[in-house]
Amino acid sequence: MRIVLVHPAGSNWVPGKKDITTANRMAPLGILSIASYLNPASIFASAVNLIFAGFR
Repeated sequence: MRIVLVHPAGSNWVPGKKDITTANRMAPLGILSIASYLNPASIFASAVNLIFAGFR
């Protein structure tokens, strides 16, 4: 089985508030932890970080 775990490139949906979503440059550790848990169980998981993939 193969799955893809996605870390979305979020956006600020609150009108009038400063958009700080582009400041999130940390690796998606939760998603990477899930992928590392699934891989030994023959579930091949890959993670995609849309912040660095150029999606906005």
